[in-house]
Amino acid sequence: MKCLLARQKGAGIPRAAVPKAARAGVFSRGGLRSRSSRAGLALVGTLMALALALACVGVAVELALLGAHRQQLRCICENAARAGAAALHDPAVLYLGPEQAATPGRNTSRHREVQRCVQQALAQTPLEGKPLPLRYDNCDSPDEDLLIGYLEHPHPGQPLYPWHQASWCNTVRIQGWCRQDRANAVSLAVGRFLGLAQAQLHVAVQATLEQRIAGFEPSPHAPVPLAPVAVQFQGNEASWWSQACRCPARPGENDRYRVSAQGRVGRGSDGIPEIQLRIPWRHGTKEPRSSGNAWLLRLGEVPSTNRWLRVLRHGATAQDLAAQGGRISLQGSSSRVWLWRPGHYQVTELRQGLESVLGKVRIWPLVVPPAGRDGATQVVFFAAGQVVGVQLDAKHQLLIVWVQPALLRTSTALIDPQRVRNPWIGKVLVSQ
Repeated sequence: MKCLLARQKGAGIPRAAVPKAARAGVFSRGGLRSRSSRAGLALVGTLMALALALACVGVAVELALLGAHRQQLRCICENAARAGAAALHDPAVLYLGPEQAATPGRNTSRHREVQRCVQQALAQTPLEGKPLPLRYDNCDSPDEDLLIGYLEHPHPGQPLYPWHQASWCNTVRIQGWCRQDRANAVSLAVGRFLGLAQAQLHVAVQATLEQRIAGFEPSPHAPVPLAPVAVQFQGNEASWWSQACRCPARPGENDRYRVSAQGRVGRGSDGIPEIQLRIPWRHGTKEPRSSGNAWLLRLGEVPSTNRWLRVLRHGATAQDLAAQGGRISLQGSSSRVWLWRPGHYQVTELRQGLESVLGKVRIWPLVVPPAGRDGATQVVFFAAGQVVGVQLDAKHQLLIVWVQPALLRTSTALIDPQRVRNPWIGKVLVSQ
């Protein structure tokens, strides 16, 4: 009876009087559980997405570091290959002359010098504080890290032939490795979670000393190191070629100067024969008393001493070679040059300009002797040399210049596979 009365009393309570929280607990327990489960799933998904994003960032950073490491390895190998190729430029031509030094296979004696220059370049550009380790025996096997050989055309995909005693050597190939067996493998941070603790890198770079020179063309940042003096190439004992072949040098006669590795000129003998240039000048409208064996180049339509001296000291720009189409070469209109016979009032200034470049290597155009009165002639070859002495011969109206042949490598050189090798001038080309 009491239970029945209690139910009747409860039935009479209005719904609005029941608290909202009580109604939610009584009537919506299933909805509360579904909302909590969705919140948990969202949290798990967020954590998984965050972990995946962090993994992607870690992989991206790892790949960037590997790319930077590979680029550093490539730069180190390229510097070493350039140094090795430059060491193939044989200085025997300076002491033996261009004819005796042109025997194939003679520059195989440069191999020890190549190895020394490569190791020196590696020591100057270390990888992670240590020189890059190279493994080689005789530099004549394609499997060695340092290979010296001959490349006919320095283009990608061309085969490199290992040297032998009857062949030229013009190319150095460097293979750089980052491997575990050489104790220089690249450590990975993110890779450890994937079972990869280290990565192995390999880079192959080869540099060629190209000496088939066809001419020179200046760039905006590299003028041609030109001596604006045309010298007779061949034809008599006073020509450049004949004087360069007078080997061995005779101290006190054709070997009166010596040049240090730093370009300092002094009296004495160094075993390299000097070439005597005789540049004629004139008095007024009179013709020079001597034809000489060298003549000043006319740069521009009107001879200018200031321009001539600037080119001698700082190099020739495209504007200076405008009459030759912006370059000077061995073919076409670029090979035609105009000569200039200075007056006696200009000789002192020209002498001082030549003395200001003592010991500095320049390119000397070699020409056939001019035949006409217009002073035009053709460039047929190029040589490299440095001024070691200057003197005035007033009796014969000659500016006498002593030039010592030298080796020169310049990026302004133009290459033509049809040309003969230039014994004094080269260009280092890199192919990967």
